[in-house]
Amino acid sequence: MRHDMLGEDGLVPLRTDCASRTAQNITYSSSIPTIVKPSNASNMEQTGLEVEVHHLLIIDQHTFEVLHAHQFMANEYALSVISAKLGDDPIAYYIVGTCFVNPDEPEPKLGRIIVFHLSEGRLQQVSEKEIKGAPYTIVEFNSKLLAGINSTVRLYEWTQQRDLHNECSYFNTIIALYLKT
Repeated sequence: MRHDMLGEDGLVPLRTDCASRTAQNITYSSSIPTIVKPSNASNMEQTGLEVEVHHLLIIDQHTFEVLHAHQFMANEYALSVISAKLGDDPIAYYIVGTCFVNPDEPEPKLGRIIVFHLSEGRLQQVSEKEIKGAPYTIVEFNSKLLAGINSTVRLYEWTQQRDLHNECSYFNTIIALYLKT
């Protein structure tokens, strides 16, 4: 059951960890017995200044124990996450789309697509692609990565050097929030 309280900004959940709030950005891999979930926490660096720090949690699917937590940079939000096999590579990767949020910007102008490999219960960063915008959605498409970044849809190819290469782009959208293959 979810309880909300009416505040100045509308309805605010009393518990931010309830299932209706946390189940929206969870992925799992059939080849790796884990669940992956973006998470956030707040720190007080200086009096009156609150900084949100986001994490990528690797959770055991049987015991729900947190096996590993990867911390993102300050003001970096994890927006999308998938498990996929790319190219001819037999390894299953966790791919996370993040953006840097600046309160003065109407929409994020910088972001990253980060490719992780889970080995012996720990995440290892394999590749990182800096992008101009927020990757609202990422999906696997023909062993490639399809990403909705702000108003652009981009197709990335996984190279032999374990890097994402922009193969093509489509620019005629208002905003690319969802992709379905």
